[in-house]
Amino acid sequence: MFPISIYTGGSVENGPMGATYNKPHSASYPAPDHLTFDDLKTKIFQLTGINKDKNTINVNARWNAGVAGSLCFLQMPICENTMWRMLVDKTLSGDSGWSVVELFVEAVPSSCCTHNDPGDKSQSNLECTQTTPELPTLKRSQRIRESRKNLQELSDEESFDVKQPSDELALYFGRLFDSLDDLRRTIREHHIRQNRNFVTVRSNGARYVVKCLDLRCGWKLYAASSKDRSYCQIKTIKGEHVCSNERDGEDNVNMTTEFISKLILDLVKIKGDACTPKEIQDFVHEVYPCTPSYTKAFRAKELAIAHLFGEWKESYAKLAPYLNAIQVVNPGTKVDWLSDATADPNVRIFRGVAWAFAPAIEGFKSCRPVISIDSTILSGKYGGRMLIAVAYD
Repeated sequence: MFPISIYTGGSVENGPMGATYNKPHSASYPAPDHLTFDDLKTKIFQLTGINKDKNTINVNARWNAGVAGSLCFLQMPICENTMWRMLVDKTLSGDSGWSVVELFVEAVPSSCCTHNDPGDKSQSNLECTQTTPELPTLKRSQRIRESRKNLQELSDEESFDVKQPSDELALYFGRLFDSLDDLRRTIREHHIRQNRNFVTVRSNGARYVVKCLDLRCGWKLYAASSKDRSYCQIKTIKGEHVCSNERDGEDNVNMTTEFISKLILDLVKIKGDACTPKEIQDFVHEVYPCTPSYTKAFRAKELAIAHLFGEWKESYAKLAPYLNAIQVVNPGTKVDWLSDATADPNVRIFRGVAWAFAPAIEGFKSCRPVISIDSTILSGKYGGRMLIAVAYD
């Protein structure tokens, strides 16, 4: 069992140690370890006297987010059983550094009620819509933001289940990522879409800290990986971007050649080496409010080609093993290498190679004494020409 303290009828304030309640606790009781969130709400209605028929309740837990034995409390909205069980498990294991579950409960009048009208005998039950005055309470995102004002850093082991906005690139407190690489990609594309720049302050596998490149902007993000590296979570977001993003058509520092290369894979797959850097610049600008430099577009094209078809150097390196294999399985095949010597006797500079398959050499004896030669230009990194000799039977 574990103790629960319930606070209601007051409001949450920010004290020296974070979130606190301005009234004493209304009720407390020892709860069984297996208590579900639905059972908890039923118990809250019973202990506090809140009318279940006329009200719903919002439940927030007072969570210790301090590090190294310090106390720093924030509000954590409890909306469903998974979040509640995580809170209970953390409390029972002692990971939270706080042995009591403290709940801030807010009663919210229902928007619709049923009443009996004694003046109308023909209709005993009438539904009426009541106008519920707007309560002077903060929205959940505002409550979280206020609670984080006194929070410097959260421990790496803590995880908070926060409802995700529909935008998959949104950055918000508590968001979980499958890995640190996933977080990096999201932060990068988020800033590219907003046409803003950030710089990495710290990245060591366990922690990741970035801030706005503009020194006049106070935006900063802190994230940490779990102990087993199974996920990464945003722990702190400081401020909002106040820097200007009115730079339409300009390059973005965070738009790397690797990022662009992945964006243009389909384009390069269709056009191959004929795809020009100018085409890549125009293609990127149609997707994002920025345009990469000519050099960056050219290098991105090289990376995309390497990803789709392999590196130029690696391709040439496979040429010798390939021709040797042909000579083994097709005896009589002739190969003649053309190369220049270097200062190192074990290294030569490739100039060209010519080969003829054994069946072609044998068949040439019966061909007419006329040879046709055709060629095509190699437009890759090393240039050159490919020649083919054809004889007619």
